[in-house]
Amino acid sequence: MGTCGGDGAIVRPLRAAGFDVIATDLADFGGEGIAAGVDYLTETLPRDVTGIVTNPPYRSAVEFARKALREAPYLALLLRTNFLKSTARLPFFRAHPPARVWISSRRLPMMHRNGWAGPTAPSNTCFAWFVWDECAAAERVIDWFDWRALPAAAEQRAAKAGSARTAYRTLPQPTPDGSGAPG
Repeated sequence: MGTCGGDGAIVRPLRAAGFDVIATDLADFGGEGIAAGVDYLTETLPRDVTGIVTNPPYRSAVEFARKALREAPYLALLLRTNFLKSTARLPFFRAHPPARVWISSRRLPMMHRNGWAGPTAPSNTCFAWFVWDECAAAERVIDWFDWRALPAAAEQRAAKAGSARTAYRTLPQPTPDGSGAPG
């Protein structure tokens, strides 16, 4: 399940990797196959959903996480790393520690607001995948990944440079050199 589907930046790779994805968003950002006008926080999740992967609004991230953790055994949220620090969120983390936190060792490309026509700049904000997984063998693993080292990212850059083929793959597990990815 992909909530906050936006323009499909998270949804497309998941579908291309063979996952059945139900994608929704409160607003219509033009993402193909994404149902607009759906408020995840007030909707009932279909029973057969086994995971939720999303980049929720930061101010609602805990609310998204609480609901998702009641509904699915797997949750991955792309959030700023400062999500880790807050006395207000400490009770949530004590009750629901993530199984994994995958920190992007490279800044993510700037994700501008939909319709933004102004100048673009690299992001100065560090992001991480916060993963809750009922099947995790270990608790609270923290590791790093370089999104440019991932096969899908390399193929996307090649496609933008004029290659005729773009493919997405599932993200690899971490490697000793830190070039792995969220899993």
